[in-house]
This record gives sequence, C-alpha cells and structure tokens, in this order.
Amino acid sequence: MLFVSVGFISAGCAGTTPESSLFGDKRVTTASANQMFDKNFESFSDEKLVSLLDPEGTGSVEGSSGGEMAQRLDLAFLHANKVDSSDPSKAEARRSQIQDRLIAASNQRCNLYTTYLKRISEYTNGIFGVTTTLLGGAGAIVTGENAARTLSGLAGISSGTRAELNQAVFESLTTSVIVPAIRLRREEILQSILAKRACPLTKYTVEGAIADVINYHGACSIDTGIAYAEKSIQSYDDIGVKKFKEIDALLKRKDASENSANKGKPSGASEGANGGRSPQAGQSEKAAKNVSNSGSDKSCPL
Repeated sequence: MLFVSVGFISAGCAGTTPESSLFGDKRVTTASANQMFDKNFESFSDEKLVSLLDPEGTGSVEGSSGGEMAQRLDLAFLHANKVDSSDPSKAEARRSQIQDRLIAASNQRCNLYTTYLKRISEYTNGIFGVTTTLLGGAGAIVTGENAARTLSGLAGISSGTRAELNQAVFESLTTSVIVPAIRLRREEILQSILAKRACPLTKYTVEGAIADVINYHGACSIDTGIAYAEKSIQSYDDIGVKKFKEIDALLKRKDASENSANKGKPSGASEGANGGRSPQAGQSEKAAKNVSNSGSDKSCPL
C-alpha cells in the first residue's frame, strides 16, 4: 500500500500543474487564486525585450535578422537611455515604466512559485499523513501478530518518509514561514529599487534598472525564504524577552528623570530659552527648515 501511495504521488505531481484542481474551474486552487494573466505575460524573449525598450522601433536595424539580435538589443538599450535635454524626466519615467513591466512579470511568476510550494507541501504532508494513519490504524485492528507488525512498520516508514521530505525540501520550516519570508525579502529589494528612481538616467541606467529586477526576481526562491526566516528567528533569539525588558526599564527610568528635571525648572525657563519668541514663530522656522531639506529625502542613493 505504501509503494502504491508513493507511486500515486509521483504520477499525480508529474501530471499536475501548480494551478490545476478538480473543483476550482481553472480559477482557484486550495493554495491560492490562479494568476490574472496568461503565462506569456511573465515570459520575455529577446524580441519582446527589444519591443519593450524601443516600442516605436526607432533604433531598429533595417533588414536585421535573428542572427543580429545582439546588435538590435544594443540599439534598443541605447534608445531607452537617450535623454531629451528639454525634458530629462521623460526618459526617467520611461525607465520606471520598463522596470515596472518587468516587476509585474516577476510578481506573477513568484506568485505561481509560492502556490507551487504550498501544493507540494499539501501533497507530501497530506498523502503521507493519511497513509501513516491508515497503516497505523490497520495495524491496531488486525489480529495476526505478523500482519500487525508489518503494518506498524510500514506506518513508521511512511511517517519517517514524510519527515525526511520536509527536512530535505523545506528544512523543517513550513510554507507559512517560508512564503512570507520570500515576500519580505523581495519587499526590501523593491524599496531599494524605488529609492534609486530618484537618480538621473546617467547614474541609474536602464541596464541597471533591469539588473535590479533580475536580482529582485532571483529572491523568489526557497533558499531565500529559508535564509530570511532563519535570520529573523535568530534576531529574535539574540534580543530575547529579557533584553527587551531591560531596554524598556531603561527608557522608563530616563523618562522619569527628564520629567522630574522639567518640574524643577521655573515657568519662564522655556520662554527664556526661546528668546521671547512665540511658539508660532518657532513652528514657522521649523516648517521653513523642513521645506529647505525636503529634497534630501529624495536624493539619489548611488
């Protein structure tokens, strides 16, 4: 029975796509909703990339063939990096548009991958769990000593196989931990990408923008999820509840000492410190300072 179950799993997984289901009408599975767009939306050939970089074909080579694709790509990148001196923001907006299209493709592919991970976990845990339960129950029901021992042994093998698969594939972490970790790591990379959009095209080229998307897409992997999850767990262990309580107590003591010091000051101390200026004047100066420094928040990180 165990070997029949293993064969069923192998055949079922080989012939089943991540988004197929018996009752989902090709729209949902037990793991997630199916992707919004066709799989072609998330795939990019050289021809499709050239069209994205240079949709009007202004840099195309007349009579170019497939053998000259490298030249066509170079010309398309050259066109995408071209800056209009009268309005440089147009080129930067175009860079962001190209990058957003690739990020959208990566998001759909990564959604499919996380669905795939969840369904693999469902298959291995569900089928081997049911097999273990059936064999264990049958071993308790049968009267023959040899038959009971055989069934109990098979139940142990099934349970052990399930545990080994979880360790080998997921390193004993559940998909409820791995998948959020993948998304958190990708969100960190995305925020770094968005910060670079404040850079001019001379510093953050279209090639650099695409390279960052490749890095962003590469973070959609089980290794990334496991590493990020383990790092988060380790960080929590390093801080610990005891350390947190020590920091909290220190902050409370600091607040108490500041409050007692403020109570001992004369009522006119704050007015003297402000040089007799009204609170409105101080707020106006603070607002003016914020306006003058507002550009630093959008500075190029490169």
